[in-house]
Amino acid sequence: MDYDLDYDPEILEKIFMVGWHDGIIGKLVKEYKYNSVRALADVLAEFLDGALPVFSEEIVLVPLPTITSHIRQRGFDHIGVLTRKLAKRRGWKMEKCLVRNKNSVQVGASGDERRKQAKKAYRLNKKVDSDKYYLLLDDVWTTGASMREAATIMKKGGAEKIMGVVLAVNRGKDKRSSVGRSASERVKDKIDDSVR
Repeated sequence: MDYDLDYDPEILEKIFMVGWHDGIIGKLVKEYKYNSVRALADVLAEFLDGALPVFSEEIVLVPLPTITSHIRQRGFDHIGVLTRKLAKRRGWKMEKCLVRNKNSVQVGASGDERRKQAKKAYRLNKKVDSDKYYLLLDDVWTTGASMREAATIMKKGGAEKIMGVVLAVNRGKDKRSSVGRSASERVKDKIDDSVR
């Protein structure tokens, strides 16, 4: 299935997803994330495991960092827990290569706001290896700004092979979201952005 997600294959080689945000996966993510139903971590890790192919390369799993205030509110780092569980299922190494610079909240922000916030959100926490395959993990892809910026930072830090995986993809309440939009609409947006 072609998800038609807007990403640059020069930065992110591939994106994998489990399901749609407005479906059962989205409901499970909301329960896990906002209602702190920690038991869902195993179920969601199993879904992630099933959505990913068998890789011949050694994979390093990298969680996109959660805002510190959200970890305090929820009582746990939902992405960190999920990343550890998936790493254990697959026998992969987990590395926290990224840390948050800013605690800006993306939920409810417009697509343009999300893209601006993401550009300042992360920095490298440790050296990355150009020979390793990195798989970035996040819960929801709305505009893809967080995943793209995290991958860009890792690329600038020396990582050459980066992929991403998300649990749920938002179908595009943001008119600039790429999901379900034609290639010509996305090209027009890129041209419009370059002339601004």
